[in-house]
Amino acid sequence: EIFNGDVERAPIMTSEVELHQGVQRCVIRFRHVVIAIRRLIDWAETVDEIDAARIGVVGFSLGATVANVAMGVDARIAAGAFVLPSTKLHEIFAYGRVPHWKESIDRARANLQLTPDELAQKVEPILRSIDPIHFSKSIDSTKVLLIEAAQDSYVPAQARQLHWEALGRPRLIRIDYDHKVAFLLSMTFLSRNF
Repeated sequence: EIFNGDVERAPIMTSEVELHQGVQRCVIRFRHVVIAIRRLIDWAETVDEIDAARIGVVGFSLGATVANVAMGVDARIAAGAFVLPSTKLHEIFAYGRVPHWKESIDRARANLQLTPDELAQKVEPILRSIDPIHFSKSIDSTKVLLIEAAQDSYVPAQARQLHWEALGRPRLIRIDYDHKVAFLLSMTFLSRNF
């Protein structure tokens, strides 16, 4: 519930066991989406009108993180456009950098009496399994377009740099705004990119 922004349904974590279970549920949901992408490719390969050698993936924000992981585990994906992907997910989670997560994360930290650094250390081993940095090395950088927000307050500059390097330094476009504004500009006609 935390990862999909449903703060009202997010459980109030009062123990480390509940914290680990909640984060593990997020990881399972993430993996299910990657599996769904791979099943969609399975289906696409059976359709005569689809050139299976030219299947690409595009994702925005957390969807870009999913797209990155999917491309890293499935060589059938010929190209990827990752728009505002997240990496170092444990830090984003622990610091409550995403506004609709912040309330739940702050409550969990208070209940567990943890600093953001301590919380990051506790969830890092779980979130590592879906961090795109660990999947990026198997991706051909010439097949990737990476779009970042230059003033991103969700994904720190150091994390963005590590991700770009892990991907093999693909073509990079920076939109000179924060994550939210860059998301709107890249997803809508507002930037006049029809």
